[in-house]
Amino acid sequence: TFSKSKTLQKNHNSSLLLSNTHPILPQLLYYQINPFYLNPSSNPHKYITMANQNDPNAIGKAFCGHYYSTFDSNRAQLASLFSDKSMMTYEGSQHQGQSSIMEKLTKLNFKQVKHDAKTMDVQPSGAGGLLVIVTGDIFVDGGKNGIKYSEVFHLMKNGNSFFIHNLVFRLNYC
Repeated sequence: TFSKSKTLQKNHNSSLLLSNTHPILPQLLYYQINPFYLNPSSNPHKYITMANQNDPNAIGKAFCGHYYSTFDSNRAQLASLFSDKSMMTYEGSQHQGQSSIMEKLTKLNFKQVKHDAKTMDVQPSGAGGLLVIVTGDIFVDGGKNGIKYSEVFHLMKNGNSFFIHNLVFRLNYC
């Protein structure tokens, strides 16, 4: 059976909630949540908005839109997307757990950033999650020339929601 969240709250703080409402594939529904849900200590996995039912590509697109707009505007708000089980490799530097990942992301050596995703591929993973692979250009501190990047997300279920279990980021200089 399908279930949809009917608790929609209008708020200037928008976020996404990935909800597993189908036994096999997650269903994504768009809504805005109240800031209580952005507090990782209160509810670390109620974060992602919802989109098109049973379509991994729509889920990946909604996730990437949320992730990159949040990264570009306020990286500190990404905390709710990670758990203590999460692992991130950022340019070869490995970080385990939400606090280590957030320390790395919030201390990156640039003030302004803009991601321009060019390609995205999504596959359901054998573990019940989604594998999302993104390539594009990243612009830092007002630079006119983008640097090519690739990023891989492994989104995993946690009850009726998802979190970033694995993240790998690389700049592509070749």
